Amino acid sequence: MDEEKNCPAYGKICKSCGTANHFARVCMKSKRKEGKVHSMETNTDEGNDSTEDVHASECIGAVRAKGQKWLPLSKETLLSKYHDVFNAPVESVPGEILFELDAAIQPVQCAPRNVPVAMKAATKAQLDKYEADGHIISVTEPTDWISNMVIVNKPDKLRICIDPKHINRALRHSHYIMPTFEDVLYKLPKARVFTLVDARDAFLQCKLYEPSSYMTTFWTPWGRKRWLKLPFGVSVAPEVYQRKQHELLMRLSGVEPIADDILVVGCGDSDEEAECDHDAKLLALMVRCRKVKLRLSIKKLQFKVPGVCFHGHILSSTGLKADPEKVKAVLEMPHPSDMKAVQRFVGFVTYAAL
Repeated sequence: MDEEKNCPAYGKICKSCGTANHFARVCMKSKRKEGKVHSMETNTDEGNDSTEDVHASECIGAVRAKGQKWLPLSKETLLSKYHDVFNAPVESVPGEILFELDAAIQPVQCAPRNVPVAMKAATKAQLDKYEADGHIISVTEPTDWISNMVIVNKPDKLRICIDPKHINRALRHSHYIMPTFEDVLYKLPKARVFTLVDARDAFLQCKLYEPSSYMTTFWTPWGRKRWLKLPFGVSVAPEVYQRKQHELLMRLSGVEPIADDILVVGCGDSDEEAECDHDAKLLALMVRCRKVKLRLSIKKLQFKVPGVCFHGHILSSTGLKADPEKVKAVLEMPHPSDMKAVQRFVGFVTYAAL
């Protein structure tokens, strides 16, 4: 007891924690600061191809302050750090697409069709762009298959497709099961924060195996061309792309790809916890996209929204509801006048109610 009284700190009040018998400079309670992390760090070294290498600190819990301010991930930071993912030219993701043909179907060489004079200049410009971007190439050697070209007017550009009538009869399907919204819904407990991204020119990011490329040869007024990438129009394209995208994004928790849409969901008991969860998942997706050269559309980015329209449904922190456009379509449907029309109406309403 006498030894305790001889201690210079005996009876002194700590100015840091307010308790007795020690000085503030040796206060154990002030050594560790409690706080909440509000942002993530990611290693942007493009040479590291081992894992996603996302360094996310614990969002909720004790952390040691290191002189760095932690903030939620912002859209500006995302687009700056991953400028290449959103802005670099479309390249090719790993692997090549192989078309399998039914050997019993004979190849077809279609006669060329004329392109309307009013569309020739725009069509030539789009073909030249596709060729410059490495999506198509001129063909001079004989080919077993020659399809015709189909021109589709999009709001901001022309889309060149091949007329798939003949080649689709020969293509064998892999019967890959396409995921639906219902397959995703059960994975989203406590969903509060959402980001929706879209693969830019999705099919054109998939390179064709060379023999398959020759099967896509098509006529133009400026000679024959063949697709180097997965073309629009072929019946197997959606399932082939869906399989490829699932392979590219496999094992990313909270990242749900359907068609060319990719949904990132932040879950948690609070908005703060959900946002932290969301940011970690989104950064992991960005690192993976950079690694596999999957390019995303900046125009279609919906970043950290409280609700998102995803494949005919409005998904939000308050739950699930029908897309207003679907409801409008039901209300504007004509009154059924025969049995088939009744069946169509019932089927559509049943789907809209899901």
